[in-house]
Amino acid sequence: MTTHVMTDDRPSGRHLTTAVAARNGMAGGLPTGANDIVHARVLDRAVQRLNVTYGSDLEAGLIRRTVQKAYRELEASARLRTFLPVTAAHLAENRLRELARAARDGRAGAARPLSTTTEAGPAGTTRPRERAAA
Repeated sequence: MTTHVMTDDRPSGRHLTTAVAARNGMAGGLPTGANDIVHARVLDRAVQRLNVTYGSDLEAGLIRRTVQKAYRELEASARLRTFLPVTAAHLAENRLRELARAARDGRAGAARPLSTTTEAGPAGTTRPRERAAA
């Protein structure tokens, strides 16, 4: 018993994928490099989500600038750009969470003076750390 799949003269499986990819100029593979359009869209969606979360405590411009600054900081030293927008969104969210907490504490009148110290970070680097003075 023969079906149409067995008698069809079109290539099937990997041959079909390779033929289509070759026609698209991708030399048999899918594009895996960073795509600036996708990065911009992911960052815009992150800004929208952070506006919903922190919009009551922080200005929309501050949220957008924080996300853009985090992206630029990570982009400067990134070797792999694939997950750069997601990583920047997480970094920005951590920063905004602290800013929103400080803004809420300032409105509640419970703000205590902060002293700045340094702590050891990854790979022996130091970074400033804020803590409430006792």
